[in-house]
Formats: sequence, C-alpha cells, structure tokens
Amino acid sequence: MIEFNNLKEMKPYYNENTNTYEFIEDNHLLDIQCKFDIHVDSNILVRNIIARNIKSLNIEAEDIKAWEINAWNINARDIKTEDIKAWEINAWNIEAGDIKAKYINARDIIFFSVCFAYEYLRCKTIEGRINNAKYFCLNREIEFIKE
Repeated sequence: MIEFNNLKEMKPYYNENTNTYEFIEDNHLLDIQCKFDIHVDSNILVRNIIARNIKSLNIEAEDIKAWEINAWNINARDIKTEDIKAWEINAWNIEAGDIKAKYINARDIIFFSVCFAYEYLRCKTIEGRINNAKYFCLNREIEFIKE
C-alpha cells in the first residue's frame, strides 16, 4: 500500500489527458492510503483506497474505505463509509451511514438511518442499522434482485 500525505505526492499518478489519477504500476492497480482529505476535480482509478474524505468526479476501485464520499459516479466492489453523496453508485456491497444518490445499483446495502435514490434503487438486500431506519426511491419502486 502506498501512503500519501498530500495531493502533491499523488501528482506523478495524474494523467492530464484523461483527467484521472491512475494508480497503476506494471499494469496492476495499486492500493493507496491518503492521510488527508482528497478534493479533486478529476477521476480516481485505483484498486483499493483508504481516505478520510473523498470528493472527486468519478471513483473506480475494488474497495473504498472513507469517512465521507462525494462523487459523480462510484464503481466499486465494496464501499465502507460514513456518508455517500453521488450521482450513480454501482457496487457489490455498501456499508454506510447515510446514502443519497440519483441511481443506486448494489447487491447488499447496510446503512445507518437513511438510504434513498431519486431515480432507481436496485439491490438484493437492504437493511438499516436502527429500528426506525428508512430506505426508499422517489420515482419508482425499489427493484429487488433475485438469485
């Protein structure tokens, strides 16, 4: 795992042509840990990322662990975070505090109090961690994936 203490240290991984921080070496995606809040108007491509807060255009990763994620699109296998605000989320598993997105497509979702999508919410399972937790989709019924 490569550790970064500031955005300047990440600069060698920035691809100006694609506006993407591409954490790739020897054709393999890397694991990174950022000991600072990431706020970039670009994309992030990484295998696994651990950070406090992430704000970017798009994030593509296997696993994301962060306090808060604010992104346009998130594509990941597993997401563990306190809060998510995104346009579109595609993931296998989401474990979060509150989730707010236009589109959510996931296998399993565990959240603390509120999970909602504006346009569609598609999942196999969804569960709130408190008794009065709420989940909903504003513009259509939730689509539950069957095996």
